Amino acid sequence: MIIGKTSWLIQRLIFARLRLIASELAQKPGSLLLAGGALALGTLDLPYSTVIDLQAIPELNRLDMDEGGVTLGSAVKLEQLLGWEELPDVFRRALTRAIPANIRTNLSILESLRERQHPMLREWLAAITAHDIGIEWLKEGQLDWESIAGLLVHADEFDQLFITSIDIPAVPQRQALGAAFVARTPADVPIVNAAVYVYLNEENTVESMFGALCGATAEPVLGFTLETLIGSPLDAANIASAVKAVAALVNPVGDYLGSAEYRREIARVCVERALAECLEQLSA
Repeated sequence: MIIGKTSWLIQRLIFARLRLIASELAQKPGSLLLAGGALALGTLDLPYSTVIDLQAIPELNRLDMDEGGVTLGSAVKLEQLLGWEELPDVFRRALTRAIPANIRTNLSILESLRERQHPMLREWLAAITAHDIGIEWLKEGQLDWESIAGLLVHADEFDQLFITSIDIPAVPQRQALGAAFVARTPADVPIVNAAVYVYLNEENTVESMFGALCGATAEPVLGFTLETLIGSPLDAANIASAVKAVAALVNPVGDYLGSAEYRREIARVCVERALAECLEQLSA
């Protein structure tokens, strides 16, 4: 029995040291963290001097699921998240609609955050930002935690973090998560997409809301709040009035998929549809 405990302790110390070494290597220029590599390894020219594979570190493969939410180690693959029975439908759609199974199976949580410029990941990125998931990271041997919305404000610093896990809470009663997208075809990557989280108080008015848009700015994702909704009932009239503010929040970059003016209008439409989905969930 003592031998077993000693072996377990030694194993934990070894893996803790491996995690620390990986964290230190990740801070060096020209380093790439991998735990699958479905997107990064899709090119023949890798501009990195050091590649660190995280898949053998047990703590980074943590997968804890219950009614209250899920905690995922950063090496867990996107496909594994689909096994959570309480996974909100918005997340399930974000992971399955435009991301092929072979990518989900070989793309880790960490890589999905690092590759957030990829159009294939826009619905996933909007969903986790609107839901304001928690992110744990390791820096200089110390663990810290913050919400994704707070971290994305400092994108350059975010990319330097050695992320160890993320927390996705369940969506309880009186709260809703909705999403919408516009694409060339129903199975294509989105041109513009939005996700919105809404929380109603006991008076059935909006206590808080937070949204995320992709494809409507030069940045991968834009977090926003529609202040005119706060303190008001969530109904069609108030939604239509509140989303008029979206045009002033975005600064789209036009391309072959749509002009800046088109993207600005579609951003409003997507936010309105996402809020309408929240209304449907809360009215059920």
